[in-house]
Amino acid sequence: CCYLHHMTIREKIYWNALHEALDLGDRDVMMLLRYSPSAKKIWTMPIHTLERLGARKHLLDRWAERKKFRPDILWKRIDKNDIHILYKDETEYPRELREIASPPPFLYARGNINILSEEKFAVVGTRRATSYGRHHAKIIARALAESGFVIVSGLAFGIDIEAHKATLEFDNRTIAVLGSGVDSASV
Repeated sequence: CCYLHHMTIREKIYWNALHEALDLGDRDVMMLLRYSPSAKKIWTMPIHTLERLGARKHLLDRWAERKKFRPDILWKRIDKNDIHILYKDETEYPRELREIASPPPFLYARGNINILSEEKFAVVGTRRATSYGRHHAKIIARALAESGFVIVSGLAFGIDIEAHKATLEFDNRTIAVLGSGVDSASV
């Protein structure tokens, strides 16, 4: 199945609703795309079609629940928080992710998405960093950022957070790859 090109806002509204209502994983998205590239069409698909596509039990169990969600209301939260949904074939989608074996079909991003196309360097490490490790993570991240790299890390405690803090101290750019959603209150 092909990926989606030139995604309209209306389609993004429905993909977001599908993701939120059904807790879709990448495998689920790929299975749904075999049915149709249209999220609105997928939203209205009967459950027997979903069963025929080979949907996993958790998706079948949640299918009726999607009717409790209003795609337009869910989108207002996305829009209010300046969150972008990037699909694999959109120019803003990071090139490096497109090149991996199984790239995520879409990403949620908040902030300046233009830096996703800049040269990046990942700085990651243990959450239980020693003072020596934290100190050197700062030195390395600062030097890389001053050389023009966007620092990428997970924003976890330890090495990751030190890399971000050191980069931001000098007004350089960072990308935090989160395990939680970008609309989380802790972000």
